[in-house]
Amino acid sequence: TRRVMGTPQYMAPEQVRDPGDVDHRSDIFAIGVLFYELLTGQLPVGRFPPPSELAPGDAGLDAIVLRALEFDRRRRYQTASEIGAALSTLRTLGVEFIAVEADDDALGALRV
Repeated sequence: TRRVMGTPQYMAPEQVRDPGDVDHRSDIFAIGVLFYELLTGQLPVGRFPPPSELAPGDAGLDAIVLRALEFDRRRRYQTASEIGAALSTLRTLGVEFIAVEADDDALGALRV
């Protein structure tokens, strides 16, 4: 359909520009918004700093979050499994991110 659907703050740029040309990578963008908000307490609006500039944290998370928030969907993670793999390499703030065997609907698991 040509109707725009979604929560505006979590919508990928292409979802706003051309609702008929949306694929799973718009969900990757929304995950990036959620990560950013969880890490900073703010939404990534306009030009925004990396999360570690607003809240204590591992700069390694910055790269993951910012890649998920890429304006150009070709530069984002292409699957949720890719995000899970990236998170599985980090150990930060006493939280260990581990990947789980699952389909692309599963991002991974958190173990505190």
